[in-house]
Amino acid sequence: MKLGWKAKGRKKEQGLNKEEADYQSEIDRRIHIGEILWRSEHGAVNFRLAAKTFYRPDWLVLNAAMELEVHEYKGGWFAQDNKSRTKIAAEIYPLRFIIVRQLTKEKGEDKEVWRARKAATPWIFEEV
Repeated sequence: MKLGWKAKGRKKEQGLNKEEADYQSEIDRRIHIGEILWRSEHGAVNFRLAAKTFYRPDWLVLNAAMELEVHEYKGGWFAQDNKSRTKIAAEIYPLRFIIVRQLTKEKGEDKEVWRARKAATPWIFEEV
């Protein structure tokens, strides 16, 4: 006999998508050359913003200058509620918040030129 309802539970951790995995590899490369000293696991840190309101960034990073930074990777769409939470967290916590995007092809740009430009600097860093 089916009752038509399911037990409530926690969402299964989805893990990294391809772009996040690429950026995590970039962080690991920067750890290897000494620009970054440490990084948290993906999504391991929660910041409390208000009652029942939290912000979970992608990575917490300790750079070579011993400064904690929050690195948030955004692929294409940056939802308004996520943007708001990021800005609120940046106002509350004394950390450097960095939005990371992947370099995209500009309108009318030749594919080979874009690939060469992307190979040189594939990431765009925008401070909140």
